[in-house]
Amino acid sequence: MAFEQDYMKRLAQSIGKMIVAITEGKNAIESNVENDNFDMKLSEDDLLEIMVNKYVDEGNLNKAEDAIFNALESHYTTKSYKTALEFYKTINEYSDEKLKNCNFERSEIEQGIDEVQRKYNKKIS
Repeated sequence: MAFEQDYMKRLAQSIGKMIVAITEGKNAIESNVENDNFDMKLSEDDLLEIMVNKYVDEGNLNKAEDAIFNALESHYTTKSYKTALEFYKTINEYSDEKLKNCNFERSEIEQGIDEVQRKYNKKIS
């Protein structure tokens, strides 16, 4: 039982430090690596998913999309592909007015999906 509590405490602290690093504009991966007291590390895919969700929650759809395509330049995995598609699925449910308020157009959703699929198909071929 004590081990489970310690693990949960370390997990909560690590996630907290990562969120602070992201909101302060620091590299969350480097910030987490600097503190080697934690056993838990986030993968690039986990970090991408967290960042995309954060940007979507803030209404920064362009930043979320930029994060996706920046990540796809350095690594392309099934999880990053799913994160990208989930992003477009989520914002596709937005009204045109909400998209406009987020400085995003519906046509960008279709273009983004096409680009992600093109990149994914190219990588697995």
